[in-house]
Amino acid sequence: MNILLDTLCKENQVEQTREIFLELKSYIPPTGHTFNIFIHGWCKVNRIDEAHWTIQEMKGHGFHPCVTSYSTIIQSYCQLSNYVKVYELLDEMEAQGCPPNIVSYTNIMCWLTKSEQFEEALQIAERVRLSGCKLDTLFYNALIHALGRAGRLREATEVFT
Repeated sequence: MNILLDTLCKENQVEQTREIFLELKSYIPPTGHTFNIFIHGWCKVNRIDEAHWTIQEMKGHGFHPCVTSYSTIIQSYCQLSNYVKVYELLDEMEAQGCPPNIVSYTNIMCWLTKSEQFEEALQIAERVRLSGCKLDTLFYNALIHALGRAGRLREATEVFT
């Protein structure tokens, strides 16, 4: 069932996919992946409220949202520059025992930098440090880029020292 649902969602047929899901779910039980397919599909067609609602539905079926579930929605809110919702989801993730990973944080930092919200981007970098996430090359690249765009060139050159 998931292959069919994923294919239809990737073709932006999320409402049709939902109808098929409702017809089949009593015969073929959904998995956590099934709900992640819908989260991605709803975000792809810019219906982020439905994606967020899908997390609640996922929980109702006994599945715990994973970092990917939340990060997909966070990415959509970043694209809309709705950082209030981004921070709400970060807090929700923590409260649900599903802390953001380095990929989540790096994406947010990149979008904040792109939106010229440099101090906010650098606050995310600090949040990453406090979280204990293992830092990777993409994070360092994003941090250097944010520092450079913020005019903090000296700090950018000192990232690795």
